[in-house]
Amino acid sequence: MRKLTLRLVVCAAAIVVGAAVWLGAEVQHDSAVQAARESDAAQTMLTALLDEQAGLRGFQLTGDTPYLQRRRQARAEYEQALADLRPVADDHTQVRRALDGLQRAVDRWRDAVDDSVDGFPRESFKRLVQRTTVNERLMRDLRNELAALRIALDDVSHDDEQASAITTVVLALAAFLVVAAIGLLLFRRRIRTEAAAAAREQAFRDQQAEFSQALLSASSEDEAHHLLKRYLEQDGRRTVTVLESDGAHERLTASTPLAEDDRLAEPLAGAVPRDCVAVRLGAPHEEAAGSDPLLRCDLCGACGGDRLCSPLFVSGEVIGSVLSVQRTGVAPLDRRRVEAAVTIAAPVLANLRTIEVAQSRAATDGLTGLANRRALDDALARMTAQTLRSQTSLAVIGIDLDHFKAINDQFGHDAGDEVLQTVAAVLRAGTRAGDFVGRWGGEEFCVIAPDTPADGALALAENLRATVDGLVIPGIERDISASFGVAVCPDHAVSAELLLRQADRALYAAKHGGRNRVELAGAKSPTPTPA
Repeated sequence: MRKLTLRLVVCAAAIVVGAAVWLGAEVQHDSAVQAARESDAAQTMLTALLDEQAGLRGFQLTGDTPYLQRRRQARAEYEQALADLRPVADDHTQVRRALDGLQRAVDRWRDAVDDSVDGFPRESFKRLVQRTTVNERLMRDLRNELAALRIALDDVSHDDEQASAITTVVLALAAFLVVAAIGLLLFRRRIRTEAAAAAREQAFRDQQAEFSQALLSASSEDEAHHLLKRYLEQDGRRTVTVLESDGAHERLTASTPLAEDDRLAEPLAGAVPRDCVAVRLGAPHEEAAGSDPLLRCDLCGACGGDRLCSPLFVSGEVIGSVLSVQRTGVAPLDRRRVEAAVTIAAPVLANLRTIEVAQSRAATDGLTGLANRRALDDALARMTAQTLRSQTSLAVIGIDLDHFKAINDQFGHDAGDEVLQTVAAVLRAGTRAGDFVGRWGGEEFCVIAPDTPADGALALAENLRATVDGLVIPGIERDISASFGVAVCPDHAVSAELLLRQADRALYAAKHGGRNRVELAGAKSPTPTPA
């Protein structure tokens, strides 16, 4: 763009300077032509007067009338030259005075010579000689007047030359000023353009810095995804959806909310990561509205509009993509904004994912996949406090597998691990989505059920007991059962530690009551085992 502007300025300057030079040359040429015409006219007048005099002398000496014809022709040439100089005389006083003086001398001379022509041949020779002497004197006067006319014409020509030179200088100066004005205008426009571009660049960098700072405060991937969506939608040019692949790379889901009428919802149902071309290629993919590219994305193609999809990399692995549906077409600034946002977000997402994985591993039992004792204690403390604030009930169910050591001794630890995994799956399947299931330690488990009074907790525990009691695991030819102890907040305790202790005491009572049974904390006698 700058090169094009510079070329335009140079072309404009060349045109203006060329025009000024041409105009100056034309002015000087016209001045020279006019001076030549004036000089030719003065020379013609002198020549005509000399021819007129020669015709007169020839007539006087010979009496032949053809000399008079020559005299009349010379007089006509003089009058024509005089007419040619009249416009110059009208514009210049000096020329007009010289021309009037010449005309008076010519009139005097013609009056004298006309008398000699009219008196011929009656005059004597002496008289003719006298008249000839007078004519010579008058002719000298004519020559003097013609010389004065030439001087006046030379002065006018010199003035015209000076005027044309001044005109040329003025035109050149005007051309320089025009070129300078154009250059200054373009320079100021360039300065304004660069200033505006610098302001936009600074605003862009400020937005990047703000976005980067906000990302550093994100505590989870979901929060980071929402910040990424909000940042890219700030200028109102696009609608953004962050797509995320699950850990096994078997599902591709939207990690940011979809509108009710979002056309992406239908193709996204059951989508796998490879359905997204950007994820498949590991590179940005762009499609224009109404286009039919060779490699078409069936996932974002349903969105309509111009689309730009950029992959999300975490530790060299594509974990999803950022789909941007543009409202006004995909401009270079849009590509830069999306690319910069994805680049800034990638390391933050990598850190958050690493932290979440570490936290998940720290809070998860490696064998069963349930929450471990640490996560169980944290969840119980949090849910107990929430129960007390909301004045509802919270049930804690302690579970202990019966005769588990005998299973390990008889069938080996691998079989014991399989029993633990199977029971963990049963507990997950038999509880609600809001319930919390964890491994208490060894062969012990715990279920935390919010908004559950004592009777509901007993019913839940009994259902779980019956399910475990009916388990059949291939290779383990032994009955599997568990004992259950139930405690409820605030009925039995108002702190997490005491509530867990009450559930443990109820579990101990169930063990001593014959195992494979459910006991409620605080019960005076063991609860009979259902038939």
